[in-house]
Amino acid sequence: SLVYVVTLRAERDRARTSAETADAVTEFVVGLFAAPDPSSGAGRDLTVLAALDGADERIEADLGSQPAVQARLYDVLGRLHVGLGGYEAAARFQDRAADLLRALHGQRHPDLASALLWTGRRLHLEGRYAEADSVYRLVEAALPARAPDGLRPRLLADQGINALRAGDPSAADSLLRLAVTREEARAATDSLHLAYALNELAVAVHDAGDLEEAEALNRRALGIRLRHLPPMSADVGRSYNDLGLVLRTKGDHDGALVAHERAVAVALAVYGRESENTAAAYNGLAMAHRGAMRYARADSAFAASEAIVRATVGPEHPVFGFLRTNRGTAARLRGDAAEAERQLREATALLAATIGPGNPR
Repeated sequence: SLVYVVTLRAERDRARTSAETADAVTEFVVGLFAAPDPSSGAGRDLTVLAALDGADERIEADLGSQPAVQARLYDVLGRLHVGLGGYEAAARFQDRAADLLRALHGQRHPDLASALLWTGRRLHLEGRYAEADSVYRLVEAALPARAPDGLRPRLLADQGINALRAGDPSAADSLLRLAVTREEARAATDSLHLAYALNELAVAVHDAGDLEEAEALNRRALGIRLRHLPPMSADVGRSYNDLGLVLRTKGDHDGALVAHERAVAVALAVYGRESENTAAAYNGLAMAHRGAMRYARADSAFAASEAIVRATVGPEHPVFGFLRTNRGTAARLRGDAAEAERQLREATALLAATIGPGNPR
């Protein structure tokens, strides 16, 4: 029939457009990471953030007549910056992607829902939980009746971890378990979407005190990620770090050290030496050394974390005070009372000046 032919052509055209967009995006991103001229001596320590520098100018210059490709690239670059902790740049790319997607598709489209999901994730990571919740509601409104597989479970997982950080552990547990159940129900027992939901559920379960289930969930998520991702990728590093925290809490210091050492290796490969994510990885390693009573190694890892924080956010940032607290506690445990007092006094003064003397942290 004529209706059938028109429908078939529309599906074919959509598939062709999608394929052409994907090809253009792939070509652009590959170009960003192309190796520099080896004779120049540059680029040997190229990090992801360095490769992304100037990407927005290239998108405007090279792809001004292709709004669908631009939207996809802005979305991809926003996600990359979220994963790398570059939230200011991520917000810029995400806003541009959302504006272009609304102009192309209106207010209800899976591409818009997927892009907004990452905007909510960024706001959550920035600690802006109420704003993240509002964006997740926009994601719900943008989802079509037949949303792509995995999108709804991802939304549930993000809403769950946001509820946990906003202080509603009961809602978090329910949402995260529903996300896992729905992902498994579509026979996706080895998908990266499931790994994400499992990892976030592990965080909630750990916070609730069920360390055995938390470890099992972390290991399952890590296994899935290692099967599907390069070993030096941000999500693999996140799994190692979260597993290390659970093992530290359980008192398995040797296991925690292995996990945190791998998390540091991933952070250095993905983020480079001047990143808050790398500082956090070193802090986790230091805490593992402290738990294993390897105080000299703990102090060395704390010093590495402090140096990064000093270079990235400055010595007046509250994070510096928390690191000094950890380092002072390690000094006390190894019996160096004078050093412990010095570190803890500095930490107390800094935290009182930055977050207030009445703050329980």
